[in-house]
Amino acid sequence: MRLLSLVLAAFAALPLAAQESPPRTLTLAEAISLSASVAPVELARLDAAIARAGHGAERSGLRPQIDAVAGWVRQRQYQQIDGDGTILSPANTVDARLRIGQALLDLETWHRTQAAGRRLAAAEASTALSLEDAAVTAGFAYAELVTAEALVNVRREDLTLAKELLTLARKQVEAGASEGIAVTRSESRVAAAQTALTVAEGQVRSGSITLGRALRLDPATVFVPGDKLAGELATSAAPSDVADAVASAQQTRPELRVSSETLAAIQADLRAARGARLPTLDAFADGGRSGPEVDDTDTIWRVGVELRIPLLDRSRYDEEAARYRVEQQRVLRDDLRHRITAEVRNAVVAMETGAAGLRSALEERRLAEQELSEARQRFEAGVAGNLELVEAQRSLSIARERVVTAQTVLVRARVGLARAVGVATTLK
Repeated sequence: MRLLSLVLAAFAALPLAAQESPPRTLTLAEAISLSASVAPVELARLDAAIARAGHGAERSGLRPQIDAVAGWVRQRQYQQIDGDGTILSPANTVDARLRIGQALLDLETWHRTQAAGRRLAAAEASTALSLEDAAVTAGFAYAELVTAEALVNVRREDLTLAKELLTLARKQVEAGASEGIAVTRSESRVAAAQTALTVAEGQVRSGSITLGRALRLDPATVFVPGDKLAGELATSAAPSDVADAVASAQQTRPELRVSSETLAAIQADLRAARGARLPTLDAFADGGRSGPEVDDTDTIWRVGVELRIPLLDRSRYDEEAARYRVEQQRVLRDDLRHRITAEVRNAVVAMETGAAGLRSALEERRLAEQELSEARQRFEAGVAGNLELVEAQRSLSIARERVVTAQTVLVRARVGLARAVGVATTLK
């Protein structure tokens, strides 16, 4: 019976074990690479494929058209002889032929083909835009995970320090150099540090899930950041100089290419609408067999040129609407250029502010560490109580957290600058 219970317990534990996966170490560069397979990018690639098919469909209108035509007709004819009408007997006509046609002059189809090609280019640029957005999402998610990991390290340092100072307080109380409340205060700091560590560890798990979702990976996977928050995390090909960054953004931002290609497509639509009001010229040739019965046919053929001249002006409204869409797209493109310039300048300001904030936070931590050292010496010498020491300990904890916050702000500013310039896929 005991053996059966052990076997059942082992089987019951199997699903839990199957759900667990080994931790996966991931760098920011690897995360950016994996972001290229998320759903929005795949959808953008499919949109480009649809646009490519549409371009092919428009191009087919400029290629030779080959048709096989077969038919059977039974009709009654009337014949005039000396002013008298004669009704002839119904006759059958069997006709089978091969027809080849080629447009020689069709400006409407030509310009619609050009418009489809521009829309294909815009769709491909939209794919690049989705890659940028996916890289930014992955970059921010990675920054969140690295920040949580750094906070865990800070909380562990706080807990270690709190336990160390608790031991010191107990020794001072036992030696009669301090009151018992010193131990209580130190125990309170240990409890607070333990609570903060638990919260930070929860943030790490949450950050891992967020990163998995951003990369379209299994959320059950435990990700371990391969990069540290400090240092040059989230550097990219974006220039740090504001003038260079603005100039680079005007060249690399995929939104600008989307806007420019869309404008070119609408301009081609305008030319196509004008072309619909112009004559078209087609050449054709066909040949086959025709006769009253299937087994009684003669060979026939025709070669010719057709000129078609529109008599009713039905496309002038299409031309007018296309002209307004051209003006509309120009306004949007100009506004986009101004917005990109503003985004780049704001991103550079955020970088400079983040760097300055980090320098201040590091100096604040240095002074907090010095304050703690002096308070500890005074407490050990018995010239001060541990209230001053506990306050110094709390100040150091806050200073350490501010360093992490400042580092996170700087990393996020780097990601923002890369996105503003249009090089988020180069983040590492």
